[in-house]
Amino acid sequence: MNKSDRTRQQLLDELQELTSRMMEAEETLRAIRSGEVDGLVVSTAEGDRVFTLADAEHPYRVMVETMNEGAVTLTSDGTILFCNQRFAAIIQESLEKVTGSSIYQYISSIDLLSFEVLLERGLKRNSRVELALQTRGGSSAPVLLSVSPLLPADMPAAVCMVVTDLTEQKRNEEILAEEKLTTQILHQAAEIFVICDHQGRIIRASQSANRLFGRSPIFQAFDEAFHLLYPDGTPFFILSAMCDNALHAVEVIFKHGNNESFSFLLSANSLITHKGVVGIVVVMVDITEHKKMEEVLQKAHDKLEQQVEERTLELRTALSEIKTMKDQLEAENIYFRREIKTRHRFAQILGQSDCLRHVLYRVEQVAPTNTTVLILGETGTGKELIAFAIHDMSPRKERPLITVNCAALPGNLIGSSPN
Repeated sequence: MNKSDRTRQQLLDELQELTSRMMEAEETLRAIRSGEVDGLVVSTAEGDRVFTLADAEHPYRVMVETMNEGAVTLTSDGTILFCNQRFAAIIQESLEKVTGSSIYQYISSIDLLSFEVLLERGLKRNSRVELALQTRGGSSAPVLLSVSPLLPADMPAAVCMVVTDLTEQKRNEEILAEEKLTTQILHQAAEIFVICDHQGRIIRASQSANRLFGRSPIFQAFDEAFHLLYPDGTPFFILSAMCDNALHAVEVIFKHGNNESFSFLLSANSLITHKGVVGIVVVMVDITEHKKMEEVLQKAHDKLEQQVEERTLELRTALSEIKTMKDQLEAENIYFRREIKTRHRFAQILGQSDCLRHVLYRVEQVAPTNTTVLILGETGTGKELIAFAIHDMSPRKERPLITVNCAALPGNLIGSSPN
């Protein structure tokens, strides 16, 4: 049937259909131009085909490539289907080598079980865990892995993993921990801790330093704040004293504004980096009470030495006097012995009778023997002279002779005997 044979109603229906299709096409073009459409489904002889609009995909791809976190698409067995440049930078590997490789080669054996549990959970729901990835250089990078399921029709059992590098955060945490520990030490230490910059200006000070001044000495020059002296009164300057970048237990004196004096043992070390000396750490130990105790002990020691010297002098004087008396006594003893010998020799015995000669003969016989001699005779006959004569010729003549008064003896004993 040609156009002439169409009825008016048929033409109207065809016009309405064309108008409807034109309106649908215009609406599609408007949606595409406004960015509301990312792709088109077109029916072809081979079936429906999906055509992605490059302009719609581009912003998302730029976002993924420029984001600060690593982005990875994984299969259930850990194969990396896609990753961005940031993830490759975290593990220090090229993007070409990472894509298509297994994620397990970047997981340490210590964290392997944790990652397997994470991947299994990530296939069902959002999950995260903190662990360390192994880098190409053999080091490790602390990261936070966030895994969520990917459920497109043409990619079953896949997950999307976002990798957040925690290296800087961990470093900051360590710095904060060290700073906290330093602050605790500065607040609790009994010693005075002072940290100066390379010019000797105080940038940190312990609580004990604040108590010493009654205020904080921060931002003052060390030498201006302390005005230290050596024990001999010579001024102490921290920078000139540290000729070898270190000081150990140097005794210094600090005089407070009210003329109160404190003694310290000062030690200092330079903080050295690749840039050179960047600071100075000064530790000052208060030895004021120790010095006072030393002075008290020294005074007591000096006093004791003086007392000992005085007692020693007194003792020497006494010993000298005793020696003098002893020498005098020995001299008198020698004199008296000689006097006695002189008085009681045979020459003092007068007589020429045969009886007296016989007695003297018997004295010469008995004197050398070690025996007891009994001398008998009436009172006044000279028994004592005979006794002295026997003693003078005996081996005991150098020892004293003890005489016994016969009147003091019992009635049945008479005479005397030499010792």
